[in-house]
Amino acid sequence: MDGFNKAMLEQKTRSRADAEKDLSDWIQVKEDEPVDFVGYESFESECEILRYREVKTKGKTQFQLVLNRTPFYAESGGQVGDTGFLSNDKESIRVFDTQKENNLIVHYCDKLPIDPAASFQAKIDGSRRKNITGNHSATHLMHAALRKVLGTHVAQKGSLVNETITRFDFLTSPK
Repeated sequence: MDGFNKAMLEQKTRSRADAEKDLSDWIQVKEDEPVDFVGYESFESECEILRYREVKTKGKTQFQLVLNRTPFYAESGGQVGDTGFLSNDKESIRVFDTQKENNLIVHYCDKLPIDPAASFQAKIDGSRRKNITGNHSATHLMHAALRKVLGTHVAQKGSLVNETITRFDFLTSPK
């Protein structure tokens, strides 16, 4: 028990350190407007930054950007968010993750654009999205097959869908 308690304390300390984030306030660049998600129709679009903030976590500085129009799909329902680039004739900014926060699509970047008020071309990694889409479809097919073979009492209880794998968590209850 002593060894377990020591290991548990070490894990809790690591977990607290991982959870520490220093979020700055949002900096408004343009007037807020409804965000237009175009990612089902197109893998790229012209866009402008509506707001951004700095995030310091694990000794690294990152930036979160909210765009007025985006093809980037935000992580949802076990499916990972898109990656890609925001670029114009002056620079290219890598988007390494896309998440939802309070009904906003938030783009995670390693650096802030030189001119946040500039216009950009937002472009997702299309081949990665296509692989994610295939694995997403596989998850639905797996669910349907399990229900057909084992019965309708099979219930999906989670999943992970990314560009290389799909993981399907399910629960069966007695009939």
